[in-house]
Amino acid sequence: DSLAKVIYKGDYHVPHYFAVDAYCALSGAMYKKAMSKSYDLRNMVQPAHDKIYLQYAYMFPSLALVRMGKWQEILKDTTSIHPEWSFAGLLDDFAKGMAYAKTGSFVPAQKHLEQLREKKKDKILTEKFAPHSNSPYECATVAENILDANILFYQGKHTAAIAAIKNAMLAEDSLLYSEPKAWMLPARQYLGSFYLKMKQYKKAEKVYRDDLVWNPGNGWSLLGLHQSLVAQRKNHELKKIKMLYMNSFSEADQLPPGSAY
Repeated sequence: DSLAKVIYKGDYHVPHYFAVDAYCALSGAMYKKAMSKSYDLRNMVQPAHDKIYLQYAYMFPSLALVRMGKWQEILKDTTSIHPEWSFAGLLDDFAKGMAYAKTGSFVPAQKHLEQLREKKKDKILTEKFAPHSNSPYECATVAENILDANILFYQGKHTAAIAAIKNAMLAEDSLLYSEPKAWMLPARQYLGSFYLKMKQYKKAEKVYRDDLVWNPGNGWSLLGLHQSLVAQRKNHELKKIKMLYMNSFSEADQLPPGSAY
């Protein structure tokens, strides 16, 4: 089913509220609330091969765990995903691949990337979520390149990692606006974190300022921007930016260490 058909059947609106609530909680690094809402969402949807949006809703807990850097929780997850749920399986590969990459296990990370690419071939993913919206295929392209970039970066292949994350950005920038977003993990926040780790602070600053145009007021990029300015000893905006990101994270379970775990 397309998202439109789900709406017409009258069973979309309540899950939609939980999806928006979970997304907003993640934006504020409210881990416990995000997980609670994500599992509530999972428990009220019934995915199928042709119900792609419901597969996306079903996988909110995994995306929340990636956002909050809960790598061990991801690797311990034994959630059952039907083999016909291509998009859900693809997002599971993304989450597990990220967890392996972030914990230095590159062989299984690469395996999950390959599995993601195989699932991406399912033609059902080219069908739009709804008329005048994006398709899961476009979101899968963002996921594929973010995962590829993180595997490459933590293997020390920085040039290739930057190229991959920029491919993710291009794909993400092509997505049409929706609430919640069809893709919840901004690629620029990963690029900014890469540049900070590479001590390329001026480039990081530009990336975070750009992301704040795409995602106004978000605490993750405000925090990254603050870190990039501190590293450059640019002090004139620091107080204002810190106030902004602390406000954004005012109800966070804990302050994130940077723009991306």
